[in-house]
Amino acid sequence: MISVLEPSKRRWNSRTSSATLPFFWRADKAITVTSIHCISSAATSAVITVEECDGNGANCTAIEAAMTCGTTDVPQSGAIDNASIDAGDRIRVRVGTVTGTPGWTAIDVYYRETRQ
Repeated sequence: MISVLEPSKRRWNSRTSSATLPFFWRADKAITVTSIHCISSAATSAVITVEECDGNGANCTAIEAAMTCGTTDVPQSGAIDNASIDAGDRIRVRVGTVTGTPGWTAIDVYYRETRQ
């Protein structure tokens, strides 16, 4: 029997620069990502890709295609590309093109935990 729990959220905030950023979360149980939102400060934008990596931080793949974060809330478009995250996997953010000088970028990852 599989039971699905109520939605949860993880938030990550950082100063924005173009680089792969450190891991910000390790899923302790298997989850399904339901939504990703982002926002940047200071009338600029930053392109981000939220990635899932194995427990050792290798073999990373995009959870969702690159998103452009602006000064208003930006949700991903359509369904999540790679929604299933294994227990023990690590989540990181890759920052691509940055326009202007955003002071920070906030990323919200919404998910449901699945127990078997």
